[in-house]
Amino acid sequence: MKRSFSKIGYILFILISLIAVQACAPKTVRLDHRYYQSLRNEANIAATHYRPPTFTVQSISGFLMGTVFAGMSGGMWGSSPAGAGAMGSASMTTFEGKKVDQSTPLEDPAYKIKEGFMSAIAHQLQLSRIQNIREPIERKSEGDLKQVFKNNFIFTFNTTSWGVEAHSLRSYDLSFRHIAKLIRLSDAQVLWQGVCQYKERLLNDETKKPLALKKLKENNATLLRVNLKKVGNVCTENLLNQFFDNGV
Repeated sequence: MKRSFSKIGYILFILISLIAVQACAPKTVRLDHRYYQSLRNEANIAATHYRPPTFTVQSISGFLMGTVFAGMSGGMWGSSPAGAGAMGSASMTTFEGKKVDQSTPLEDPAYKIKEGFMSAIAHQLQLSRIQNIREPIERKSEGDLKQVFKNNFIFTFNTTSWGVEAHSLRSYDLSFRHIAKLIRLSDAQVLWQGVCQYKERLLNDETKKPLALKKLKENNATLLRVNLKKVGNVCTENLLNQFFDNGV
């Protein structure tokens, strides 16, 4: 009976997850090719990134018990050791109810995505000056950004979700979603929106078998950190391809 209940719960979990993903999936906005020249002629461009949401760990067992998100949330974001506040990070206090080492917070890839993306377009478009905001800011609407920044154009980089999701009863995925925008602040119009949705199975490097959830918290969550570093490179390239979709 218990096994039958687990299977039913797993099926319900997958169905609800699929519905939620489809309902919340952001749309891309293609850039009009005329704005490439506008950016080349512009000397007042800013780039910023937002503080990330909570890093979540989602397990089948947690779903069956009525708790979809388990641990690794902490809720403490921003300033952290070694200047991680400039990047956006998560201080891990618990993982499946157990305390973990907080000496090195998880680093949101948003900062590296912003740096890589802006460096590439500055070179490609020969941009003369970019005001790069190093510290992450709180989420703001396009209209609110106009009240804060006096630039004509601003690029924003926003990690909207990141965490570990159950793929099956015994395997897990690293899931990450990031949205980048080019906004014209005079009328708060989104001229371009790129979306990077990343999901990769967490596997043992040697055996290529799925990693158990408990393995992810070992050695100060080293395996998670290694996989998160990959995300930045993948999403930077993905967003650049979307930005230059119309050619230069």
